[in-house]
Amino acid sequence: VHRLQREQQVREEEWQLQLDAVKKQKKDLESRLAGVDWEKVASDDLQIRQLETALKKAQQDHSEELSTLQAKIRWYVENQEILTKNDELVQQQSQTIENLRGRVAELDGALKACSRGGVSGDPKLVAKLRRRVEELERALKKRDSGRP
Repeated sequence: VHRLQREQQVREEEWQLQLDAVKKQKKDLESRLAGVDWEKVASDDLQIRQLETALKKAQQDHSEELSTLQAKIRWYVENQEILTKNDELVQQQSQTIENLRGRVAELDGALKACSRGGVSGDPKLVAKLRRRVEELERALKKRDSGRP
């Protein structure tokens, strides 16, 4: 009885294996008839995952490069603003220096005119003009020594 049961169990297992194999073959045939190649689908799926990984890497690289370029642009803009302000300051200082030189020349000319005319004139005015000329000359020297 045990032997028969054992033989019956072995036959059932063999039939089950055969049934599983037939089911797989049936599925493969149905897929082929339906136009689906499961091996190709699996291969395509693998390629898709690889391409998605490559795309993520490329996007990350692009993002890093973009950040670097934006930082360089910010630096350039800031430096341009500084250079523009410096140019404006130099231009203002040059104009002030020219104005002071003109004023010194004017006062110097007035002083020479007074001394040529033999004007012993108003000594207070002459002293005041000389002090003013000296002040302007000191201011001019001070500005000239501060220039690059």
